[in-house]
Amino acid sequence: MRRVQFADGLTEIGGISPDGRYLSFVDGGHGHGDLSVMDLATGQKQQVAKGASHKANVKVGAELSVFSPDGKQLAYGWHGPPDNDQLRIINVDGTGERTLFKKDHPMWIQTHGWAGGHVLIMYGRRDSKETQILVVSAADGSVQTLKTLQGDQPQVKLSPDGSWVAVAVSHPGSSLENTLSLISTADGREVPLPKQAGLRQWVQGWTPDGKALLFTSTRDGRNNLYGLRVENGKAL
Repeated sequence: MRRVQFADGLTEIGGISPDGRYLSFVDGGHGHGDLSVMDLATGQKQQVAKGASHKANVKVGAELSVFSPDGKQLAYGWHGPPDNDQLRIINVDGTGERTLFKKDHPMWIQTHGWAGGHVLIMYGRRDSKETQILVVSAADGSVQTLKTLQGDQPQVKLSPDGSWVAVAVSHPGSSLENTLSLISTADGREVPLPKQAGLRQWVQGWTPDGKALLFTSTRDGRNNLYGLRVENGKAL
């Protein structure tokens, strides 16, 4: 293990570009700030979206971000008053910013992936325990609701081609057991994946070819990493 680069204001809130060279991050901490990109080869940092504020009564700034499949754009949550988030897209050089998704009530957004022409987000009202898993078209901002849940937030991972969302959902009343499923972004169809009672399983990601889902599980008495081959939404 080695430290790749270090920069003042670097936080863990962000993503890696498809070619592995750039890191997007929130500059300034506090859970939100200016959106920046760092070249991991040279350490050079560039601000992409500015305007963050950390004043007690005016909290404004970027949150979670993901790169587009070609690495030329970023989709990110932008937090602004009155306690309201928006989904925005911007070119990595700071041009072409536009808003894809917003509501007129206090809400939160988490950005979780960009593939197949759409951005995967989780969304919820701040006065509710309901969470919605949505895909938003990067072209026109049209929205498709894939799943609505109550209680704890699920874990979600978008497949490399954007066809499927892997979801880990905790069982109501149990912090030690959850289920895995795949949801089609084309029609919202949900396919349960094999499970074992009493186990906690968390989605970690997909292989680059999208043919296997990686997850951690306690099925061997320890928390180990496993791979499950999938094809057309079905476990093999």
